[in-house]
Amino acid sequence: LALSAPIDPPDVPAVEIASPTRRDEARSAMAVAAELRDIDVPIRDVAVVVRDLDRYEEPLFRAALQYGIAPVFWTQLRVTRTRPYALVESVCDALAGDALDRETLLRPLELRWSPAPSPGSDPQLAEWPIEPAAVHRAGSVLPDGPRPIAEWSEAIESTDGADDRVRRFAEWIEAAPGPTPESVASLLGEVVEGYAARGLSETKAADSPALLDTETDARAVVRVRTLVGQLRQKFADRVEAGTLERSWDDVADLADAIATQRPGRREHSNARALDVFEANDVWALDVPYVI
Repeated sequence: LALSAPIDPPDVPAVEIASPTRRDEARSAMAVAAELRDIDVPIRDVAVVVRDLDRYEEPLFRAALQYGIAPVFWTQLRVTRTRPYALVESVCDALAGDALDRETLLRPLELRWSPAPSPGSDPQLAEWPIEPAAVHRAGSVLPDGPRPIAEWSEAIESTDGADDRVRRFAEWIEAAPGPTPESVASLLGEVVEGYAARGLSETKAADSPALLDTETDARAVVRVRTLVGQLRQKFADRVEAGTLERSWDDVADLADAIATQRPGRREHSNARALDVFEANDVWALDVPYVI
């Protein structure tokens, strides 16, 4: 491929700062952003542009914290690597098959499964999600080996040291209907809303002042919520076409196929944060200071 015409040089002042390593480069970029901020340039008038955001995000984030800057990275959300998606996937695994092992039973609880909120809901719902220590303890005292979910409820009830909330989750799994377009949407929708109501707050409580993990978690909730809506229609279409069976394994596979399309970028902006973009995302932007 060739350009139809030469690219005109920029008609604005430009300064080059050579750096031997990526970390030095990140520190130089954030030092420039901090200096602009200190002479009263609004942070929204500054943008950092990189050629490979995946490799630069960590050093830029560390450098930004050194200079008291809150960075926001405009990146594609890899939803399959997020906790809300992993939770939905783990619930499908627990629902699939006639028997499940201890690890499959406890995995959704490790990922902060909580009952979905509802008006006038039980005050005991404030006990959710189960603390990691309680999940670990259940994993050490519950019997090993696969068994039907009904037997798990009995085993949990008769085991000393097993948190009763594990039994309540097992009963929720036992009561779940088979996969239909309607039950897929309602059941997995409950999973997402339970996480949005209680799991997000756990992420925020453990997050850094920049709240990057909280932002990613919140974006993932929005994305997985949308995914569940898409899943209902696509599951119905493929079951009707005979390309999928009515199984939770197939639901999980279809969810993965939808999720890996990676459709969108960061959904909102932050007026007090420094935007960090990949080079391909800034062509149509008008930013006074570009680093």
